[in-house]
Amino acid sequence: MTALQELLGSAHILLAVVVSAHIVLTKDDVRAAIGWTGLVWLTPVVGSVLYALFGINRIRRRPTPPPPSEASPPWSERRPGFRSP
Repeated sequence: MTALQELLGSAHILLAVVVSAHIVLTKDDVRAAIGWTGLVWLTPVVGSVLYALFGINRIRRRPTPPPPSEASPPWSERRPGFRSP
């Protein structure tokens, strides 16, 4: 093996370890973490670049509350001690 091949192989392994650590520490969805980790390890450099472009969630949003259900009674009817006519 030439020195260039050893350098590229070592760079791929180092990059894959760093990106995999980031994936494991930041992804909440296990399926997404497994998919990204597989992509990073099976496609040298390309997987890491794709993860850097598309896998990192840069927009932080608060979860929105669910819409009110028609089955739930209005607020006044849920008060303790309220008697409906």
